Formats: sequence, structure tokens, C-alpha cells
Amino acid sequence: MTIFVVLHALIGARIVFFGDAHFDRGVRDGTAKRPVAKLFVSTQGLRDSSDFSLLNLETPLCEPSVPAVKKPISLRSDPEVATTLRDAGFTHAILANNHSMDRGLAGLGRTIALLERSGIRPVGASTRGDPCAPVMAKTKTDSVALLAIAILPGIDTRHVCADTARLRHHLADLARRGVPALVSLHWGTEQSRAVSRAQHELADRLAAWGASALVGHHAHVVQSTHGQIPSILQGKPVWYGIGNFVFDQHEPWTRRALAVQITTNSGNAISWKSIELVRDGPWVRVAKP
Repeated sequence: MTIFVVLHALIGARIVFFGDAHFDRGVRDGTAKRPVAKLFVSTQGLRDSSDFSLLNLETPLCEPSVPAVKKPISLRSDPEVATTLRDAGFTHAILANNHSMDRGLAGLGRTIALLERSGIRPVGASTRGDPCAPVMAKTKTDSVALLAIAILPGIDTRHVCADTARLRHHLADLARRGVPALVSLHWGTEQSRAVSRAQHELADRLAAWGASALVGHHAHVVQSTHGQIPSILQGKPVWYGIGNFVFDQHEPWTRRALAVQITTNSGNAISWKSIELVRDGPWVRVAKP
């Protein structure tokens, strides 16, 4: 089911969000005989029709020699993934999540370097500056700010955005300047379709602080309140969880996912649509109407 609501006649920048993605474990096995680029073919039209395309890159990109952090699940994807993502039309990679530092600071630095070398801008992490700083995405006629935060325990806040106070500061500044702000959130309970009270309360605060739209992930399933997608808080759309994009989970409840396409303009009015996706292991396609 696709939902499209027009709030303003002026078309500005168009941004598409995809959910959790990594290229390790079962994804690596599943693409052993087929190019990784094949994973993106079915959703190519969504990126082609957008000015900017984001995914939550839930893995470092680095060589196997970069030491892994000791934790229950530690992911690593090959450096070549950066150019594959670029060639598939991705312009930004969200790094505010609980796996971007699975290979420590060295792995994060290598990931950022590979992405930037490929022309992809990281959002929500930094080895040198404020990880919560907004990333400006500009077209000839419009600008939009992209921000990302991880609301989970154990995040290294020096390098990955996990500080709501910092985020509030940036949102206030963007609101004063009249710049639309789209916020990605890595949050919630894995495998739970239910939205927690903490999620709802934080979403309400972020909307009050000036976020134009919120797009969530981490649960690996589609999350909603009473089946409403997106929820509307203070007039702002909130996708609590859009599920996986490229991931090696096969449970039936993880098959459904969403992409979110948002059109924005300098007046902070936006339009949006939710696109249903269907996953089969790491393979994903746009659902038939």
C-alpha cells in the first residue's frame, strides 16, 4: 500500500530512505555466485527518481586485517561495497547505528574514507568532528539537512551520534534558518513490531524541536502504531521502523519492509510516500500493487 500526501505545491529535493543493510554472513554467501550489484536492481527506479538516496549501512567497510571488536555480533563488509553502492545510486550512508564501529575506530575511519572516495557522504558518524552535525544535501533550487542518531546502549558517542542534546541544538539552528531537517533513528526493540513508549516520547520531542520527518530502523521489522504508517506527530510524519533492506534474516515477519520517499522544500513543507518492499533473504524487490 502506498500513501501519498501533498502538503505543498512546490517540489524541492526528493530523498529516498532504505533500511538496514550489511554485506557479511549470509549476504556474502547469498551473493557468492551473483554480483552484489544485483541486490539493488529491483529498487533502482526509486533511486533514479530521487535526488538523494540513503541506506542504513550497518557494517564497517574494511579489510579482514582490521581487528574486530569483541561483541556477540561483529560485522564486516568488503571495501568494494562502497563503489557498488555508488554505482547503484546511493548518495549517503547512515552510520549512526550499533555496528558501524564493529571494527573499532580504525574500521570506522576506513569506512568513511571509502565512502567519501566513492562520492557517498556519511551521516551520523565522524572520526574528527561532531558526529551529530547535519549533512546538507543541496539541489539547484533547495536544501535539506540530513541527521542520524542511534538510541541504543553501548554507542561510542565520541564518534557515533547518540546524544539527543546535540541533536536538539542542530535542529534548533536549522529551524532558525528555515532548513527542513530529516532525521534517521536507529532505535527500538529488535524483532518487535510494537512501538515503545520511549520511542513515541522521543519522536514527539524531536517533532517539537524542529524535525520535519523521522525515519527509524534497527528492529528489522516494520513498526507502527495501530497499523498507521507513517504516524503523524505535531503534523510531522514518523516511520518508527522501516525494516531491513539488504540483510540475512529469513523469518517470515522480516520479509516485509518499506522504502520512504520524501519531497521537501525550503518552506519546511513536505510530501511523502511509503513504498512496500518484499524481501527473500538478502534479495529485495518492490511489492506488486
